[in-house]
Amino acid sequence: MYVFKYPSVIGIEITNRCNLNCIHCINSSSINDKQELSFDTIKLIIDYMHQHGIICLDISGGEPFLHPRIYDILEYAYSRNLNISMATNGTFLTQDNINILKQYSVSTRVSYDGYNEDTFSIVRGKGIYQKVYNNVKNAIISNLGITLVTVLHANNVDNVELYIKTAKELGVRKLRLMPFVPDGRGSNSGLKFMSPLQWKYILENYEKWAKYYGIKIALDSPLMSITHHLVCPCVVGKFYLVIKSNGDAVPCALLDMPIGNIYHNTIDEIWQSPTLTEINDISLLNEECHQCEYLQACAGGCRGMAYKIKGSYLCKDPLCWLQSQNK
Repeated sequence: MYVFKYPSVIGIEITNRCNLNCIHCINSSSINDKQELSFDTIKLIIDYMHQHGIICLDISGGEPFLHPRIYDILEYAYSRNLNISMATNGTFLTQDNINILKQYSVSTRVSYDGYNEDTFSIVRGKGIYQKVYNNVKNAIISNLGITLVTVLHANNVDNVELYIKTAKELGVRKLRLMPFVPDGRGSNSGLKFMSPLQWKYILENYEKWAKYYGIKIALDSPLMSITHHLVCPCVVGKFYLVIKSNGDAVPCALLDMPIGNIYHNTIDEIWQSPTLTEINDISLLNEECHQCEYLQACAGGCRGMAYKIKGSYLCKDPLCWLQSQNK
């Protein structure tokens, strides 16, 4: 598998502060969490990207709008000709912030885990739904490109079409569906991990729903190698890197095992981590994947999911429904 000399996408979790206490938050973000990267440190990362032709910057948190220098960060990244994307919980999408996101051409993702007040409040708290709904609606009217992100778990997967209908009614460009991972606050949330067959159902039907409802639906799952006969291995260690709010560099938000720290290591040093080399060596995968006809295409599936659910990034994707041929 080809590995880029430099990461082509760098995600920066600029702060771990958040005004919400969502029960599935893998970072356990909260309003009292003071962990965040300084503007000077973020500038150094952006400068590195600019110098090495890395044009895709993804900003997340926590809630990015709670970083005291968020506007300076966006302006600086834009001045370095980066393509900026950002994840937000939507509560800070005021008209002023919408205008700023448009000014810097920020591709904006909004977490949206409910199709009404009751379903939304289970995850994100009471009294939030209508505010986020109104903010997203106003952003759409203001021509800000919005992608809604919905986390699916065993408790809500049967209602997936209601989430799609809501996204369609709001007029967003895209709905991204992601599987719930029981980590951080999610470990004690009461939400349940989907079964492999439930995820298979989503992968097999999302294109049909997209066509029926007239909205783009996105899924980032290597297991589409099975349902769609694509070559789409996990991007971890191939062209994606995450810098967390404490400076730790990790292969992805799920695979949160530090492979360096931005305060002590250069990005070049981090990208040469033996861990990334090991993750990308499919010959090291546990034997349950070895005889699978899809091995070259999916490379074992999501490495972060394997790490979180099975305890090793060398296990097969826990959402894979294929039975091992090595039993």
